[in-house]
Amino acid sequence: MADHLNILVVDDEPIVCQLIVDILSLEGHTVKTCSRGQEALACFQDNGDFNLVFLDLGLPDVDGFQVMAEIRQRSPSVLIVIITGDATIDTAVEALKSGAYDYLRKPFYTEDLLKTVKNALDHKILDESR
Repeated sequence: MADHLNILVVDDEPIVCQLIVDILSLEGHTVKTCSRGQEALACFQDNGDFNLVFLDLGLPDVDGFQVMAEIRQRSPSVLIVIITGDATIDTAVEALKSGAYDYLRKPFYTEDLLKTVKNALDHKILDESR
């Protein structure tokens, strides 16, 4: 596996999407963004080779947990990181129980984003070596 990931960012805040694109593109990752849940599902169906998805729970059209369930059903190996501004212990536990790989609270630090991506890359490499 290459040392980069194909990443989908699903968030209705354009500034969050652009920030993630800017940071992760500099690291050599390929990043695509969607602002709505249905758009993300369509994108995932058309181009399902994503390794990592950053998914906001508070989307305007579909609940983020529903989007995560659909993505997990279509591609069980994709890693999903929940990003949300409405972080509570309950939502974090629910996200992890629902199959999320990790959970980031907005606003997040660049270092935390990069650490999450590095961990996801390491996880994928380890998975593929088995």
